[in-house]
Amino acid sequence: MGSLGTTIIIKPDAFLDNVDWLVIKDFIEAGVQVIWGKYVQIPEEAVRYLYADQTMKPFYSSIVRSITIGTSLILVAVIDDISRLRKIKGVPGISGIRGKYCLSKEALASTGLSGENLEDKVSENRIHTPDSLEETAIILQMFFTDQEIKTIKLHPAFSFLEEFDRIIALPKFSG
Repeated sequence: MGSLGTTIIIKPDAFLDNVDWLVIKDFIEAGVQVIWGKYVQIPEEAVRYLYADQTMKPFYSSIVRSITIGTSLILVAVIDDISRLRKIKGVPGISGIRGKYCLSKEALASTGLSGENLEDKVSENRIHTPDSLEETAIILQMFFTDQEIKTIKLHPAFSFLEEFDRIIALPKFSG
């Protein structure tokens, strides 16, 4: 199978807990090739695009808080299989990177957390990865300049971006 271009967002809680470079190291050791990185402050408006399927959930405000509380790092990366990226990312308290650096909801609840405090802590899950090529294109479109995207497109794993050029009209959150 060929390589696929994707993005990985290292969320603010990873930086606040000083595990950001450990998370990046684990991705690299799992075979993810990082080709670019960019620090960004993700505004609430952008969260609506990243978590569009979650906006009506009762914990959505916790998601917003978890990703807007500080700086994130967006990695531009290459992997052989998107399903393997999900496996590497894992599930909090159970498997993968999230299993290593996050507690499960049940484990957090056993510490006495409940309600909004529990949902806030669950939302601090270190990383966000896109579930599709279209979501990868959306992330790049929102947070990278046109010149940066032009450079990223030079990598063969990002040739799919050409098909999204005309259909995505999104706000820019980059300089």
